[in-house]
Amino acid sequence: TQDELVLEMSGVLTGLPGMRSVFSQPIEMRTNEMLAGIRADVGVAVYGDDFAALRAAAEEVRGVLEGVAGAADVAVEQLTGQT
Repeated sequence: TQDELVLEMSGVLTGLPGMRSVFSQPIEMRTNEMLAGIRADVGVAVYGDDFAALRAAAEEVRGVLEGVAGAADVAVEQLTGQT
């Protein structure tokens, strides 16, 4: 089944440094990316110049979202940019 396939692939890919796996249907993923620039059904974008403040805000948002009933695969994207 699809669920079994996702579990098996997740097990193999877990632990790869700097990588977060997302399993979705190709058209659904592309549509999400085109509409919001985010590879998820729901996303929160936090903007600013201070990377430490951004990381703290992102972790706070993650903590709140993990407490929402039904939330799954809540994660903070890797911060990149000019330092």
